[in-house]
Parts: sequence; structure tokens; C-alpha cells
Amino acid sequence: MRFVRTSLLFLLFVLPEGHLFAAPPAEDFRGRSAGTQASNETSARETVVARLQARYDETDGFRADFVQEVTSATLGQALRSHGQVFFKKPGRMRWEFTEPQQLLIADGSALWLYQPSERQVVKTPFQHAFSSQTPISFLTGVGRLEEDFSVLPQGETSSVYQLRLTPKQAAEAIGLLDIEVSKETFDILQALITDPLGNTTRVSFTNIERETALGDDLFRFELPPGTDLVEPLPGS
Repeated sequence: MRFVRTSLLFLLFVLPEGHLFAAPPAEDFRGRSAGTQASNETSARETVVARLQARYDETDGFRADFVQEVTSATLGQALRSHGQVFFKKPGRMRWEFTEPQQLLIADGSALWLYQPSERQVVKTPFQHAFSSQTPISFLTGVGRLEEDFSVLPQGETSSVYQLRLTPKQAAEAIGLLDIEVSKETFDILQALITDPLGNTTRVSFTNIERETALGDDLFRFELPPGTDLVEPLPGS
């Protein structure tokens, strides 16, 4: 369960694509000359960040298939899982893990983690699970890229921009997020989060759909019969 929670803190940043801008394509990160390289890189970074934020702002919700791999720094073992994810603003998401079977739902007020094999549900207040400095905040509508994170280019390929996002506050307690952003659609195709203990979570997204209507019932959780409910103590 610890690995699942760590991975979903990132979750963050799987950005949904909005409508294509009429603006010209974003610049690459390479300057045209030594004298203008720093200026060009800053401009290119600002353009990419602005388009990422704008695309998410224009999208009310989306679904995607995902593959997740979580690696423990101490054990050196990797846990692989896959399934479907759904996001809907404000503050709602649903992660359906096919293997191993698990369900995580945020309904805007609480985060529910259901593990059928354990017959247990862990309920956490939404504001305790996420703040504007956690990677997932961007998708749930809590955070803003430029306001809450320092964004640095890490390189690029012919098809993706590579960015590193560092929280401006409490970075030592949250960790780092590296993302790969499609140059064509500005979708986030892959995200890698490294927590302060060195554990890593890599999530890849495919088959992203943004025009699908997502009903509110999808983000409601009902406690299954015979399941234990675990909640944090008041003030914890």
C-alpha cells in the first residue's frame, strides 16, 4: 500500500490535452547562438509551461490507460501494475488497478483507497492527501505549474520535451518529478517521481481520451459490505 500511495502522489501531472492553440509551435530548448542561448532557453521553457497549463485549463476531464512501475530504493525490487485512470475537475480522480486489483478514488473531499484482497478501505481527507506543492495537485485543480514549481528543461528528443518539476516549498519532503511531454499534442506521455527516500515511480499513459463524458457517479465510493474502514485519528 505504501508504494501505491507514493506513486499516486505524482499523479499528478498526466496532463490532459485541450484544443490545439492557434499559436505557432513551441520553440525547442536549444539557442541559435551562444549569445542568445540563455534567453532562448528561458523563452522556450516559458512557452512549453504556458501551453501545458493552458491545455489542462481547457480540459474538464479525461481518461487514459496507464502502466506503473514502482521501485524501492532499499529492496531494489520493482512492482508493476496497470489499469485505467479518470480525472474530472474539480478535485476528482479514479484509478482502477487491474493487476494487482485496487481502486483509488478522490471525490473532492476525501481520498479512498480500496484493497479487495485485504477487505480494507483507507479514507484520508482530501486536504491532507494533497497540497498545491504535490505533483498530483496540478490535475486536481489545486496547484499551478509556475506558481508552485520550478520548471527546468532536461533535454528533448524529436518527439518529446523533458522537464523537471521541483516544488518551490518543502521540496525535501516531496521529491522530484521528471516528465516527458509530447511535442505534437502536449500530452504527458511519461512521468517519473523520485521521493526523498530514493523510491521511484514511473507511469506511462496511452489511449488518452478527453471528449468522453464522465459522470459524477464514477467518482463516488460506497463501502463494500464486510470491508473495514480505516481513518486517520483527528489531528493526525
